[in-house]
Amino acid sequence: AKLIDSGAADVRIVTGIIEERPGHFATTWLVAADSGITKVTDLKGKTIGTSVYGGYTNIVGRGVLRKHGLDPDKDVKIVEVPFRVMEENIRKGQIATGEQPQHFYTAAHKRGGMRDLFTSLDLFEAAPLLVHTFRTDFINKHPTVVRAFLEDWVIAAEWMSKNRAEAMEVYAGVTRIPKDLLADFFLTAKDYYYPPDGMPNVPALQKVFDYLLDTKEISKRLDARALTDLRYHPKTPR
Repeated sequence: AKLIDSGAADVRIVTGIIEERPGHFATTWLVAADSGITKVTDLKGKTIGTSVYGGYTNIVGRGVLRKHGLDPDKDVKIVEVPFRVMEENIRKGQIATGEQPQHFYTAAHKRGGMRDLFTSLDLFEAAPLLVHTFRTDFINKHPTVVRAFLEDWVIAAEWMSKNRAEAMEVYAGVTRIPKDLLADFFLTAKDYYYPPDGMPNVPALQKVFDYLLDTKEISKRLDARALTDLRYHPKTPR
């Protein structure tokens, strides 16, 4: 969104890949079970970890703080901590909380002593995390290529939704995440939502764009529908 807002990218969204929505996993902020932190307002005066300042999870975390009456610039200290060591920093007391996506979330809970504080759904009703985009000029010059890519993507998305065991083998091989860990969440309600039709959630994307404008993360309103090109998507009604 920031690249589009700045004019650095002229792209169109062509598919949805991963989404946070009710009934599925959403990025979660963890605290140590013995920390005494039971609500967001308990974070006042604490240090909070974030993977990348200005990134999606950081924007969400700051938004949830504001929702609960805390000023993220004055009432807490925010430091950058990579996902892979977020849990360790929480356990050592170096930070009070930090966001954990899957698979880090499940791994942390398997080791015990952690508790959920809030999720990104405390701010958004739903949020597309990953989408496919193409440069606008490429779509216009190579519609056949775009159509073929989208047909293949939908075939893969539908296959994955119906073949969990085989999909998990592929996913484990690519990501190197242990299969016994993946088995706890992959393609279940404990995982992100993977749209089997590959369609992006345009209304949810618009709400995220509007929030970014309201909080001055971007400088002008972005029209999610205008930034989505589904002409060559095989699931678009003809």
